[in-house]
Amino acid sequence: MEQVAEIDEIEVWVIESLFQQGKVAEANEIMNSEKIRTKYINNSKFILVSGQIELAMKKIKVARSTFEKIPQDAAEYPYAQVWLSKIDVIEHKDVDAKERVEKLLADDPNISEAWAFKADLNFASGNYDAAENAYLQILRLDNSNILTEKSLRVAQSVVRSKVALGNSIGANDFYKTFIESYPKSPTYYYELGKLAYSENNYMLAEEHFGQVYASMPESPNIVLLLAKVLIKQEKLEDARELLQQNLVNESERIEYAIYTAVIDIKQNKFTTAAETLNEFVNKNVDHKSSLVPLISYVYLRQSNKEKFDSLLQDYKISEPKHLNAVNSIRAVFLDLGAQIEAEKILTELIEFYPNSFELKSMHLNTLGILGRENEVGDTISLWLTAQPHNLTLKFAWINYLINNKDFNTAINTLSNIDAVKLTENEVSLLLNILNIAAAQIKESEGRAKIIQLTLHWANKLPKQLRLKLLLANMYIAENNYKKAIPYFEDAIQNNTASPVILNNLAWSYYEVNDPRALATAELAFTGNPNDASICDTLGWILVKNGKVERGLELITRALKIEPDNLAIQEHFEIASK
Repeated sequence: MEQVAEIDEIEVWVIESLFQQGKVAEANEIMNSEKIRTKYINNSKFILVSGQIELAMKKIKVARSTFEKIPQDAAEYPYAQVWLSKIDVIEHKDVDAKERVEKLLADDPNISEAWAFKADLNFASGNYDAAENAYLQILRLDNSNILTEKSLRVAQSVVRSKVALGNSIGANDFYKTFIESYPKSPTYYYELGKLAYSENNYMLAEEHFGQVYASMPESPNIVLLLAKVLIKQEKLEDARELLQQNLVNESERIEYAIYTAVIDIKQNKFTTAAETLNEFVNKNVDHKSSLVPLISYVYLRQSNKEKFDSLLQDYKISEPKHLNAVNSIRAVFLDLGAQIEAEKILTELIEFYPNSFELKSMHLNTLGILGRENEVGDTISLWLTAQPHNLTLKFAWINYLINNKDFNTAINTLSNIDAVKLTENEVSLLLNILNIAAAQIKESEGRAKIIQLTLHWANKLPKQLRLKLLLANMYIAENNYKKAIPYFEDAIQNNTASPVILNNLAWSYYEVNDPRALATAELAFTGNPNDASICDTLGWILVKNGKVERGLELITRALKIEPDNLAIQEHFEIASK
C-alpha cells in the first residue's frame, strides 16, 4: 500500500516539476494519459476507503493542484475540468462539481467526458431522466461507425436509466435498436446474443453466439456461452461435443469441468461425472476445494456414502472459500437450468453440516428462486424442530413471518426470545428484522409493539449502539423527539458521531426548543457540507433564529442538490418570503 503511494507521489511531483520549469507540453502529455489521470483519483479513493484519510486528502490536494495548472487555452483543459469535478465529488463538493461541469458544457456542448460525468452524477442522485438524456447526448456525439466498448458502455447506461424509471420494455427495445444500427460484427452478434438470452430466447441466443463462435472459436467465454444456451435447450450432446472440442486448449478452465459434469448429471451419468471431475482435479490440484461439494454430491448419487463421508470429513464448510465454492456451484446449476440438482446438492450438504446456517440460507434462497416460497416456512419449521434453541433459525422464522405479513405471530415470537447475549451475526439479523417490521407495519398498535421490542433489546444489549440508533430513528418517525435525543447523545459520547447522527440530533433539539440545536447543526455541516438534508437542517434553524440570509443560502444549496425534495422546497418557499 505504502509502495503504491510512493510511486504515485513520484509521478505527481514529476508533473509538478515540469509545470514549474515551464514545460507545459511535456506535463500535459503525461497528464493526457488515461492511466495516469485515473490513478490519482482512484488510488485516492482506495486510500480513503482504507481509512487513511490524511494521506488520501494530501494526494487529492496534489492532484487538484496539478489539474488546476492546465491553462484554459490548452487542448487538455476540458478533461482537466472534468477530473476536477470528480475531485469535487470525492471532497463532498457536489454543488461545485455540478456548477463546474455545467459551465464547461455551456462553453462547449461537444465534450463527451463532461456529459458522461454529468450523467453519472445525475444517476447517482436518482435523477434518472436527466441521466438518460445526458447518456443519449454522448451517443449523439459518437461519430464511430462501429460498435466500440465506450459506446456499448454508454448504451448500457441508458438501459440502466430506463430500467430505474420502470421502463424495462423500452430499455430492451432501445438496446436492440442501438445494436442493429451498426454493421454486423462479432461484437454485434455477441450483444444481440446476450439480449436474447436475457429474454429467455435461447434459440435466438444460440444463433447469435454461434455467429460469434464462427469468427472467434478460440474464445473460451464464447464457448461457454454457446454451451450454456445449448444446455438450456436440452441439446446436451451438442454441448458436450462443443466443450470436448475446446477442452484440449482449456484443460485448466474449471468451468469446462463443471459444465461437462452438469451434462452428465442431467443424463444420470454419475459415474462419468465423477470420472470427469476427478480427472480434472488430478491435473489441477489447486481447484480441488472448489469442486468438493459437486464431487461429493455425485458420489452420493452413485450411492457411494463411504466416499461421500471421506471427502467431506476434513472439509470445513464454515471457511468462506468453501462456502463460496458451494454458492458458485449452486449458481452454475441454476444458470444452466439444473434447478432440482442445485437444491439437492444443498439438501445433502445440510444433512452433513446441520449447524451451517449459511448453507440453510442458500437453500431458502434457492427455494425462492424456484418459485417454491410455500415450502420455505415448512423447511424452517423442520429445522427448528431439530434445533429448537437455535436463535439464528428463530430469526429466520420471524423474518419469514414478516415477509408473509403475519405481523402478530412475528412480534409474539420475537417477544418470547429470552437470550442473555447475541453474537454479532445474530444482532445483525435482529436489526434487519426490526428494520423491516418498522417499515412494513403501518397500524399504530403494531408500531408501538415494535418500538417496545426495540427498546427491550436496546436495554438488554446496552453496548449495541446500532440498536440504540435504530430506536432513536423510530422515535423520530413517530415525532417523539424528546425520547430520541438521549440515544443520539449516547452515540456521540461513544465516538460514533457521524454527520447524519449529528444532523438528526440537531433536528431533534430544534423540535423540543433546545438551544443546542444550532451548534449541533453547524457540527453536522462541518462534517458533510454537501448533504442536502444537513444543509437544509442548518439553513432552517438559522432562519428560525433570525439569520435569514445565510439560512436561505444553505437551503438554496440543499435544493440544488435535491431539487425534488418536497420538505426542502417548503422550507425554501417560507424562507424566501
